[in-house]
Amino acid sequence: MFLSGRLHEKVHQVLEQHLLEHRLTPGLVLLESTIAEAFRVSRAPVQMALRRLHEEGQIQRFEGRGYVVPATPGAPLVPVRANPTLAGLDVNLTHERTEEIARGSWTRIAGETQRAIEAAAPFGRFRLSETLMAVHFNVSRTVVRDVLGRIHERGLISKDERSHWLVGPLTDGGLRDMYEARIILEPAALHRAAAALDRSALLRMLERVEVARTQLPRVEPALMEQIDHDLHVDCVQNIGNRYLADLIQRTQASLTASHMLTRYLEWGIESGSITEHALVFEALLQGATAAAAAALKTHLERSLARALTQLKVISVIPLPEMPRYFVPSPP
Repeated sequence: MFLSGRLHEKVHQVLEQHLLEHRLTPGLVLLESTIAEAFRVSRAPVQMALRRLHEEGQIQRFEGRGYVVPATPGAPLVPVRANPTLAGLDVNLTHERTEEIARGSWTRIAGETQRAIEAAAPFGRFRLSETLMAVHFNVSRTVVRDVLGRIHERGLISKDERSHWLVGPLTDGGLRDMYEARIILEPAALHRAAAALDRSALLRMLERVEVARTQLPRVEPALMEQIDHDLHVDCVQNIGNRYLADLIQRTQASLTASHMLTRYLEWGIESGSITEHALVFEALLQGATAAAAAALKTHLERSLARALTQLKVISVIPLPEMPRYFVPSPP
């Protein structure tokens, strides 16, 4: 049935998906022989997959031979010896189907996870629990590991000596480093992207800035976030160089953190920030590319000062509510 890849990984992925979706009868006895027959593989990969599921706490040992599917909380564990396919094992939920689920799940949770990581970093150091993430998003730990692995490659999280995924803390030094990179990269990228920017789109961006100006100082958070997205994503990253765009995106964790702090602290938006955005868009509309890049550089330098002020306030305010899969971790 499985033609490529490591068989035990594929068996583990399919069984884990069944367990997370509660497809298997509680108490079902999982034997190497019957599972191997269902998957049409040898017993060796099934043995490895079952052992791993047990180590992860997803299946249990019992007095008899093999493993069992855990009972629902509060219910007695009654072993059920039945053919796995008759007790909920869907043979069609293999390979192609789980790959489809994994792709959809990855798309669904990657953005939310990254935003949560960026928002949590200013508030301290956290460990990301793969198990709690899998439960939170109702996906397999395979999907969770893939998401966290990609985020790790982008430098947004780290790993300790025990291979735990770690978030934060975002310090003054770290914030300065991110903004230094942004100050170098973003104006240069904007200079390169300017010629390809659509004039009608720029006009809509400037209109949003003018709407925000009428709301000062309590600009609608979603509007302010859209204005930042207009400038730092739709303009700056419109450079046709995926590698450079990825580098820039890695440094913009500071932007998400700033949005989160503004919402949490309920701070008003400074009129200077609105004017700085307007100057960039107006210069782009006039074809003054060098002036736009210079205005962006000034905006980033002033944004750093504002962000450092926000970061200082965090040390004296209560910790906001974080997703359950964020576990406080000592320094």
